[in-house]
Formats: sequence, C-alpha cells, structure tokens
Amino acid sequence: MQKTINKHYWFVALIVYFVSRIIAYSVGVRFDSEPLQYFWQYLDPELLSQNLVTSVYYQHSQPPLFNLFIGTLIQAFPTFHPWVFAFIFHGCSLIIYGLMFYLLVASGINTTLALVVASVFIISPEAILYENMLFYTWPIAALLMIIAFCVFKYDHTHQRRYAISFLVLIAVLCLSRSMFHLIYLFACTVFILLFQKTHRKILIGVGLAAILITSSVYIKNWVVFDFFGASSWTGMNVWRIVNAFDSATENSDSPLAKIQPFSPLTDYPELYQQVPEQFLSIPALSSPKKSNGDINFNHYGYLTLSKDYMALAKNQVQQDPVQYLKHMARAWLNYTEPAWIYRHLRSNSQHIKPYIELFGLHTILNYLEDDVLKLDQELVFNQPLLSCVPVMLAIIIIISSTLCRAPNLWQSMDAMHGQWLFCFIVMTLGYTAILGNALEFGENNRFRVQTDPLIIIGVVLSLQQLWQRRHQNY
Repeated sequence: MQKTINKHYWFVALIVYFVSRIIAYSVGVRFDSEPLQYFWQYLDPELLSQNLVTSVYYQHSQPPLFNLFIGTLIQAFPTFHPWVFAFIFHGCSLIIYGLMFYLLVASGINTTLALVVASVFIISPEAILYENMLFYTWPIAALLMIIAFCVFKYDHTHQRRYAISFLVLIAVLCLSRSMFHLIYLFACTVFILLFQKTHRKILIGVGLAAILITSSVYIKNWVVFDFFGASSWTGMNVWRIVNAFDSATENSDSPLAKIQPFSPLTDYPELYQQVPEQFLSIPALSSPKKSNGDINFNHYGYLTLSKDYMALAKNQVQQDPVQYLKHMARAWLNYTEPAWIYRHLRSNSQHIKPYIELFGLHTILNYLEDDVLKLDQELVFNQPLLSCVPVMLAIIIIISSTLCRAPNLWQSMDAMHGQWLFCFIVMTLGYTAILGNALEFGENNRFRVQTDPLIIIGVVLSLQQLWQRRHQNY
C-alpha cells in the first residue's frame, strides 16, 4: 500500500518553491523569451503568427508539435505571450517538483528525505535557469515526469487509463523532440505489452494508433523531402562530432568539409542555395533568412547539405573510427558537466553567479584539483573538472543497481511488479545518453537536463535497493 503524503509537506514544498523564485526575481532573474527570435529550432516568429499550419507542415528541421504549440500561443496572446510562456514554464517546474516528491515517497523513501531531495533539485541553478528560458528542454523534462508517473501508477493499480496515457504521451514526446525517435515509441509500446497481460487488446490498438500518427510525420518527410525521420539535421549534427576540433578537415578533399555545419547559405556553393520551383512560394523553405534577419535553418538548402555532411561523416568514420570514438568520449565528458554551463543561459546566470559557485562547490573543487590532486588539465568552460564527478557517480550507481536487479527480472516476469518506474528510467536514460553522445557534440549537458529529474529518482531508488540488500544480509 502506497504511503500518503501529509498536506503539511505539500505546504512546505510550495513555500520552498515560491520563496526561491521570489529571491531569484529579486536578484534580476527574468523569463527569457528572446530564444524565439534566434534559436535555430524555431520557425520565423512572423510565420508562426501569420502562417502557422502551412509553415509547420513544411518544417523538416524539427518535429512539428513544439513549434505548433508556440505558434498557437503567439496567435492566442499576440501581446502577452511572453507572460503566458513564463506561466507555463513555471508550471512545468511545479510538475517536476511535485511528481519527483510524490514518486520518491510512493516508492518507499522517507517523506522528509524525499522532500529534501526534490527541494534541492528545484532550487538548484539548473532548475531556476532552464525554467526561465523559452526552449523545449524544460517542458520535455516535465513531460517525462508525467510519463514516469503514468508508468508508476499503472504498475501499482493496473488501471488502463494510465497505460493509455503513457502511450499517448510518448507519442507527444516523439512529435515534440527529435531525439525521441519512432524507435523509442515502438520500444515503449513493446515494454508495456511485454510485461502486462491485462488490457492487451486496447493497448495494442492505442499503441498502433500512436505509432501510426507519429509515423505520419516521418512519411510526410519521406514523400515531400526524401528522408525518413523527424529532423533533417542529423547529417550536420553527426559531422560536428566527427569533425570536432576540425580534426577531419585535412583528411577530406570535399570543399564542404572546410565549412562548419549550420553556416549561412552564402558560405556554401551556390548549388545549396537553390530551391525547387514547387517550394518557392513557401517562405519557410525558400527564405534564407527569417523576417528578423537571423538564418532560416529550415531553408530547403539545408536538406541537401545535411545529406552531404552525413556522407562525409560516414566516410571519415570508416577511415578513422578511433578519432570518432575519442570525440564521442569528449561528448560524454560534456554530458556530465553541470547543466548551467550553457551560453544561452548567460543573461540570467550572471545574476546568480555567486549562488552557482556556492551550489557547485567551486572553491572546494578548485582547491582539490589545484592543491591536493594537482591536476594539470585545462578547466572545462572555466569549471573544475571534478564538477563532472556527480553525474558520473550517478551513472555508475544506476548501472550497478540495474545489474543487481537484472537476474531476478530475467528469471520471473512477476518480479517486474514494483520495478516498472526504475526500468523506464534506465531505458530512457540509456537511450538518450547513448544516442545523444554518439550524434551530438557541444551541448550534451543541455540535453541531459530533460532527464535529470529521472536521474535523481534513479539514484535514490538505487541507493534504497543497496540499503535494503545490506539489511537483508544482516
């Protein structure tokens, strides 16, 4: 039987959240809606407000839902949409905070300890900064927490509404963030069908519908743009990690190798600036720049560029796979760096710099590196290298717990009861970390943020298992 949480704990949680945000506001932290103007992932704000449906249909650079969501709010609140975005993003924080607290308590963690863990995360510089930046990272983190809640509730109640919600929300996730591929949706569908014998007919129907709806975007891109996927940028992203530090430039005869991906179209040969006649009337595809003067990375030319960069990347990996593995290792290091090390957070991070240094234990870590360990290494973005250790330890703890649980789960399906949440966390973390660090380079710690609440829950559940095993042995 699950523990109930006394309302006084919820009251304390609300006080913690609102006091921390009042303090953040008092020192100058404000919601930053400027990314809408210049982030690559957004369509032209003018198109979002005036030609939303057509522009989103012809968007090949990103899945459609997040731009559709942003454009809908811009049209509904043409003057006040920054305030609406701020309200929604703070709501995402409350969802993450509340569900983290609830899931820890419901999993058997002491209520006070669970509140402390959830509170430390929600008052962290990471939470304060990302909830105040208009980007999909924080809403995706909230969405993943809701999905985790559905997994937990279905495991313990077997009510089909939670399983249906799980599959529907996974589809929403895949249609909002390109990292969550159709394969992830398929794996989640198999996951819930494999370990649950009840409601199978309706879940198969919902799963197939979710896969079909998500596949429609992939099929549209295949028919219209000749690639099967949610984003056309894969080739450019892969070339960035293959050619990290310009290591592959000298080994290639292609003039494209000398040009960084995501450069202005004018930097490339004229071939890439051409637009097929049937798309000339579509500004989202034919305009090299947005109405505000920033680059339109949804231009048709980037489709061909990405395909050519992918060909370069494949050829380079075949020639020098060791170099690619080195770059992947560097991507993993970037993945473990503190999440507040992200250039687009500077407008707010400058206001809480002393708090960041205090929370990140910079003075202590710098002392350990310089005076105790005497590490002769460059700092990572002016951060102590030891600041990467917490995430590394978290990964080790979760992997160790997974290996301990695996034999029992493998021997008996009945052992899955009560383990669904942990299995979902491991599956999601493994998927995002392995895929992301194999294909991305430069912002790996930023895309880790979307799974950080799950990482924290996974670590606590892993330590809980270790504690229980030790007591059983004694």
